[in-house]
Amino acid sequence: MADAYVPLPPKDLVFLLCFYDGTPITLQIEKKKYADATKHIKEGAKKLIDTMLKSGYSKEQVADDLQADMEDMHKKILAVGSVVSDENLEKAWGTDWEKKEFVWALNIACLLRLKRIKNDNNYGWSLYDHNSARHSMEEGDLACVFGNSMPFEKMIKKANALLKTMVQ
Repeated sequence: MADAYVPLPPKDLVFLLCFYDGTPITLQIEKKKYADATKHIKEGAKKLIDTMLKSGYSKEQVADDLQADMEDMHKKILAVGSVVSDENLEKAWGTDWEKKEFVWALNIACLLRLKRIKNDNNYGWSLYDHNSARHSMEEGDLACVFGNSMPFEKMIKKANALLKTMVQ
């Protein structure tokens, strides 16, 4: 799994982490544009799948092709380093790496829609905003808690309770 340090975003941004096989690509989105951005990704996934189906692909073939693309993109990331960063993405994917970040997100949306992957700890989406809290230890992050204007003390209690269940 490629590592990524994700600092908490300022109040006007959200970070949408797009996971494939444990590797996250982070899309920074203005909070006020988040709903439109995710709608655009979901609609783009539907259109891509529909276009491929109209071209004679079966759903299985569509999922196979998109997953093969993701495997290729993923291998290129892992070949250049264990940390996902702008510099490593440029090394892995070339000068159009920012465009390929959207392709990564779009393919994940397609694979979720086709039920090829599940939205879990290794695949799918995770959202960070300024209300997110993390427990960090030497071994890395162990617990993440996401809040919606939740008081800090309450988030810490929730993170501590989650951490106890994970460490046992």
